[in-house]
Amino acid sequence: MSFFGKKFKKRFFSSIRTKFVIVYVLVNIISLQLIGLFFTTQLRNSNINTFEQNIIEQEKILNYHIREELDKVNMKNGEESTDSENNANQDSTSNNRDSKSGIVKLVSEFNIQKLLLVNVIDNNSKILASSSKNGNDDYLAKRSFDPLVSQVIKTGESTKQIQNNADSNKRVWIYVSPVKKDNEVIGVISLMADIESVYQEVNSISRIFIVGTILSILITTVIGFVASKTVTSSIEKMSSQVKKMASGNYGTVVGIDTNDEIGDLAKVFNKISKRIEEEQAVTETERRKLATIIESMMDGI
Repeated sequence: MSFFGKKFKKRFFSSIRTKFVIVYVLVNIISLQLIGLFFTTQLRNSNINTFEQNIIEQEKILNYHIREELDKVNMKNGEESTDSENNANQDSTSNNRDSKSGIVKLVSEFNIQKLLLVNVIDNNSKILASSSKNGNDDYLAKRSFDPLVSQVIKTGESTKQIQNNADSNKRVWIYVSPVKKDNEVIGVISLMADIESVYQEVNSISRIFIVGTILSILITTVIGFVASKTVTSSIEKMSSQVKKMASGNYGTVVGIDTNDEIGDLAKVFNKISKRIEEEQAVTETERRKLATIIESMMDGI
């Protein structure tokens, strides 16, 4: 029983039908994986780009108003620098306080979906306003040591980065943009947004695609066996007839009426089988004649 089991197993994996199905399924898997990789990559890039552009467009509006507030402070400080030292210091402090409250109000009113944090920083890296719950006077008096902020103040070019949030262990999108007045950096706006949801959406679509791929493989396997049977059944019929020819039965291959290459091969095979049968009949007749002549000669002798 074990011998026949091994023989059947070997026969199954070496058969044309199995090889046909394996190749058919592998081609389907590779095609689906390449399509899925391209689709998910393009979808992720498209979603991330849309996510970034929406926030950047809103940030431009905030940037404009922050520039106006910072410009007011610089203008008033410049005008009052000619007054007496005591009055100038008092007015400057009052103006800075008013401007600071205006910036804080702008930051508090700046509300975008997925936005986690907004910081406004001057060109001396001092935090002027923050949407953080810790945005009290002590926090706002501190300096920002964010390397992205230092980079933007130095270069005057906006920058963005995706990194893991240490607190939530989720991916966040950081965008730092300069506030410019006459090509001079007078401040910086730093935004932090939750971009993890974008990746989760892509991952959920990828899982759906994986389930669809598995179902497609199952359906492809069934179709592959059915399709291969239509091809291999004709070959099996001819193989069976060849075995019969070996035992002297020169009949024709029946059940193959297709107009494809297999059908042409069956027609040629039938002609060869008929020709061999005719030649075999002629040979048998000549053999009998020769046997009769030999017997007559033996009787004469």
